[in-house]
Amino acid sequence: MHDSIDNKENNNDALAGHIHNFNRWKKDLTRSLKSFRLWLGRNQLYSDKVDQQLSSLLNILKDDYVTIAFAGEFSRGKTELINAMFFAKYGQRILPSRAGRTTMCPTELFYDQDVNNTYLRLLPIETRSDPRPLKEFRHLSDYWLQSELDTSSADSMSKALMQVTETQLVTPEVASELGFSIGKLEKFSQKVEIPKWRHALVSFDHPLLMKGLCILDTPGLNALGSEPELTLSLLPRAQAVIFLLAADAGVTASDMEIWEEHISQLKNRSNLGLYAVLNKVDVLWDELSTAQEIKTNVDKVIQDTARQLEIPRRDVIPVSAQKGLLARVKNDTELLAKSHLKVLEDVLSNAVMISKEKSLWENVISDARNIVHDSLKTLENRRKQLDHQRDEFDHLKDDSATHIQTLLEECRTEKQVYKQKMLTIKPSIRLMERQTDLLRDVLSFDRLQLCTDETAAKIIKSKSTRGMLRSMREYFFEVDTIMNDFCREAELTNKMAASIYERFQKEHDLESFEPRYLTAKLFHSELKNIIRDSDQFNRHLKLAFSGQDKVVTRFFNTTVYNIDSFFERTIEKLNNWTKNVLHPLTHQIEDHRTVLETHMDELLAIQKNDATTTGRLRALNIIINDLDHELIQCQETFSLLDKFRPIEKKSNILQFNRDKLFSQNSASQK
Repeated sequence: MHDSIDNKENNNDALAGHIHNFNRWKKDLTRSLKSFRLWLGRNQLYSDKVDQQLSSLLNILKDDYVTIAFAGEFSRGKTELINAMFFAKYGQRILPSRAGRTTMCPTELFYDQDVNNTYLRLLPIETRSDPRPLKEFRHLSDYWLQSELDTSSADSMSKALMQVTETQLVTPEVASELGFSIGKLEKFSQKVEIPKWRHALVSFDHPLLMKGLCILDTPGLNALGSEPELTLSLLPRAQAVIFLLAADAGVTASDMEIWEEHISQLKNRSNLGLYAVLNKVDVLWDELSTAQEIKTNVDKVIQDTARQLEIPRRDVIPVSAQKGLLARVKNDTELLAKSHLKVLEDVLSNAVMISKEKSLWENVISDARNIVHDSLKTLENRRKQLDHQRDEFDHLKDDSATHIQTLLEECRTEKQVYKQKMLTIKPSIRLMERQTDLLRDVLSFDRLQLCTDETAAKIIKSKSTRGMLRSMREYFFEVDTIMNDFCREAELTNKMAASIYERFQKEHDLESFEPRYLTAKLFHSELKNIIRDSDQFNRHLKLAFSGQDKVVTRFFNTTVYNIDSFFERTIEKLNNWTKNVLHPLTHQIEDHRTVLETHMDELLAIQKNDATTTGRLRALNIIINDLDHELIQCQETFSLLDKFRPIEKKSNILQFNRDKLFSQNSASQK
């Protein structure tokens, strides 16, 4: 992660090393931003608007996780792989992964920094009958069953987490009402078996989780299909998704169904690494075959998998989770190398960090850099004014009272000019406010609600699956049209802001800098991702067999909810942008006026013989020296943040390293 992170890795655990360094880097960045807040106050540059911006960025850093998700059909070894990668030091399986005891509900493992405590929270499956999406339930504690976790005892932990395997028997009608596909459920007499829990949250004081790692363990096809938020929200937010397959079976029909319906669209995410992991490769270790024959067999499975999933061959990685776990428990380095577990971890350690690097630049660092840059320009302008004042005092040493009076008059005139110019900026502020109102009108709730209502009416009237899908796509077209209108209006707004900056910098002879433009195209790109993921998910729904009412409910509780949330976030970002777009300009002008008033007070003090020119010059030199020191500190902060700009085409280096790691590991087994 650049110079501020120690890149020395533990060769036995590169992923743990990267997570550790990432956590330390976040702490260093947090300290830098907090220190900069103090710097703003020390240099009279504090404002509520800037402080709110910094507070928001610090909150993002605090709540940021490195998320790795594991997906695939039942019995592919997802939970066993998690045990091998993260919990081997306990000497036993912490998460249930024995035969017949598999994770039945999506399980998130992390450490809750807000409560600073360990727990297991389970959401009953019956909450699916509630129309509210899963995201809302996360904040409704009354619906969850919570129990404490004794993380000091591996046996106690293992026993507590067995609850995520619990099931219950219900009638097929109840299972269908809860969104399950009856054909994929185990049948017992007149009833079917479904998970007891809808979702599990595990706050666990594991060192890596405490440093910001979040692990998402998902069940098989039926759970993914019946909980759309996994596909449309939880998986896309990860930095890496591991799709588990069985090396001896390759890509089965159910594997392909999961891939096409829930995973393949993630290939389009620039900030997400997607890998197919061929687990249980030890099944191919035939003792009667030579090492070359075994390698040839494994290579063929890799090649076939890459072709079927249409992904690069380098992103298909064979491992043996069970042998990797055993090797770590027994400290068997030879078996660990043969399991290829370290190859996977090395790939993830690079991919995850590159993804987080880009994500944090876009969501935190670039904004912080802009704030520091604007403050630097304001202080440089102040320094220029003080230099001018020092020249005036220097000439006053042996000058007459008449000269002082002349300078005072000039100062009063300049102050009045600045007062008038501050008045002239108010129409520009009002103009920007009116333009922002136009942008808000484009994204208005009424306009979006009209699209939603019309879509609901069309879907209800539809008499076929094709009609439903057509209505859904028409809805996507309408919301995309709204965002196109927003982008066009945003372009006009950005031109207006640029014109205001250019005019006032010329009139005030201020340091040159540009406004922060409204990045509407990035918002549009985010919407396109939501639409693409939702459209692919809806196309693979077995609408004809689900019942119209369930289809409508699912569509509005997932797709429409996600798009509504997106528009809410966009409006919030628009409001924040509006409040801050002219602030650097007005703040710099106000700072110029303050320095001017201070200079005028000093001239008046000399005129009244309350101070000497020599004394004022000496004091001014001290102020300028202190200011130079503050400028150096600000420049250092700016340079530090600028180092975190993502390097383009860095993935090419990563791909080379992946291939190299894999070939080295294969060679070591011969």
